[in-house]
Amino acid sequence: MCRISIALLFLALFTGCEFQEKEPQAFFKRELFSVFKVSDINEAILGKSSFELAPGSWHSAMRLSARVNGFEVVDYCLLVKVPYELDPGQIKFVKAHEAQKPCSEYLFEKPVSEVRDFYNLLVEYDKAKLTIKLDKEIHVYDFLNLTNASVRYSVSASAALPAQALLKEGQVCYQVNDDCSVSEDSCSQCEGGSYSVKNSACATAYSKVCGVDECGQKNRPACIRGHVASGVMDYCIQDSPVGFCSGDNRVACVNGLLTCE
Repeated sequence: MCRISIALLFLALFTGCEFQEKEPQAFFKRELFSVFKVSDINEAILGKSSFELAPGSWHSAMRLSARVNGFEVVDYCLLVKVPYELDPGQIKFVKAHEAQKPCSEYLFEKPVSEVRDFYNLLVEYDKAKLTIKLDKEIHVYDFLNLTNASVRYSVSASAALPAQALLKEGQVCYQVNDDCSVSEDSCSQCEGGSYSVKNSACATAYSKVCGVDECGQKNRPACIRGHVASGVMDYCIQDSPVGFCSGDNRVACVNGLLTCE
């Protein structure tokens, strides 16, 4: 009887340890089931089999907003590191601790999922389903809370706005001033989404403009590396390390906005 009890105790401890090792990953997957909003989609990554982005560096692919325990809203960022020469790329999910900070501020945050290497990557998002094709693996995430009803609501809400109220691509819809105060908050009126830009001295939040995120490309806003990663406070300078561009493009500051030339 004693030997059986000891064996059962050993088995319980072993299975308990195994459960604890697997639980964080399982918990994270459960969190994604409660995603109710997908935003800040990087069109330079989604649907692309090759990336015209700075190689060897991390980039934000999308932001996922989920409800924890049905109440608390938590944001996750899907981040992709572009392969460089013989070095593989990487992909990971991280937690965004502040709603107003873009995912580019969390490039070096501790991941909440396993960091996976890849040489070939395809990220697709369509109708509340995120598909990540990682070399020979396929990972599918179904966002059950993104129902057709919520999509219809978004469309009808935009359609209800008068034509003159809709904001065009490139218009500032969320303006953060140098003192971090907000003087404009109207991104819900953008015709096709919005993304973050660096156009003020505020080190804790960023402005947004309407349109598809094409940061890093020539004559487009620079991608945001951030004050924490760069260690620089005076952002509006030539070749500012607060932002970065793809290829041979250089960071410039034009009318207070970090831009790629």
